[in-house]
Amino acid sequence: MDIEDIIRSTRQPVNGDPRRRQILEAAGRLFYRYGFRRTSLDDIARECRISKKTIYQYFEGKDELVRAVIFELVYEKMDSILWVFGDLLPAEFSGFMGRSDREPTRESSIREMLKAVTDFAQRMRQRSSLQMLTDLRTDYPELWKGLLAIREPFVNAIMEMIEQGQRSGDVRPDVNPLVATELMLTGFESVMSSQILAAHGVGLSNIGVSFLNILSYGLLTGAPPEGDAE
Repeated sequence: MDIEDIIRSTRQPVNGDPRRRQILEAAGRLFYRYGFRRTSLDDIARECRISKKTIYQYFEGKDELVRAVIFELVYEKMDSILWVFGDLLPAEFSGFMGRSDREPTRESSIREMLKAVTDFAQRMRQRSSLQMLTDLRTDYPELWKGLLAIREPFVNAIMEMIEQGQRSGDVRPDVNPLVATELMLTGFESVMSSQILAAHGVGLSNIGVSFLNILSYGLLTGAPPEGDAE
């Protein structure tokens, strides 16, 4: 499954029906609380106080509901990401947002990029749980592969923006763009799902600000010791 497959299988109707929206939001709440595997259509019907038959009037079944919820998680903040990355992302992403034309090329700063990526990941974490991700990998492998296919162009785009930042002097020249990109993405995914931070009452907004500051300004003051740059 690639980007176009996800678009075809989860495209939202132009004029959303209120009942469809109710079902989708109820499914999202239950999926977040219990995961995909432990949530049934009966559970969603009870949450909405409707019959399961009514759900089938809007969705073919649970699988389509899962795809629709995942689509919205990705779709919701994609606009700001596209605005920052411009034509560094494949043309398919314009179609992902329902656009016929690409946005005009613009130069974005490395700080704009870091903020957009951080905001996007933070929003994703607010709407998705560890159990959802676990169930997605095991029970919906094709959809999981589709999400990884979406992630890959972002890796390349972030690397290119870091390289642009190095050329403009905004990013240290001794930073390896690929290492920095993977550290950014995997590191943020890790801290946003940290049970330790949650147990200590560290909220998502505080995590996002702290992580962004560390990425932007580093952890230590002063230059690294000689020989530590490699």
